[in-house]
Amino acid sequence: IVTVIDVSNVAAPAILETTRLEGWLVDSRAIEGRVLVVTQDSFDIPAPAIITIPPSDAPPTDEPPSFELPTPTVDGSSEVPTPALMPAARPGWIGDPGDGTRYVYEDEAAYRARLERTWASTAVPR
Repeated sequence: IVTVIDVSNVAAPAILETTRLEGWLVDSRAIEGRVLVVTQDSFDIPAPAIITIPPSDAPPTDEPPSFELPTPTVDGSSEVPTPALMPAARPGWIGDPGDGTRYVYEDEAAYRARLERTWASTAVPR
C-alpha cells in the first residue's frame, strides 16, 4: 500500500491518496515531486538446500590403485607388467575445502515440506 500524506500542516496531516499494489516493495524514491515505486510480483521458487557432510561422516572410499614402479634387475633390465602411471590430482572447485567434505542436496520430501511451509507463510493474507 502506498499512501500519500499532505504534511504541509504539521498539526493536521491529511491522507490524500492510498494505492494498493500487487507484490512487494523493491525500491521507491521521490523524483521531482513524483513518487516512483518498484515492486516485484513474480513467484520465485527457492533451489533445494545444500547440506554439508563433514569428512568424518563421509563413507570410506576405495583404496587408490597401486602405482608400483618396476624394480631394476642386476643386468639393468626390468619387467614392466603395466605402464607406471601417476594418479591424477582431484580437480578442485570453488568452495571445495579439499578435506573430504561433501555436499548433497536435501531430499525431495524435505524440499517439498520446506516449500509448503514457505508457501503457507507467504500466501495466506494477514
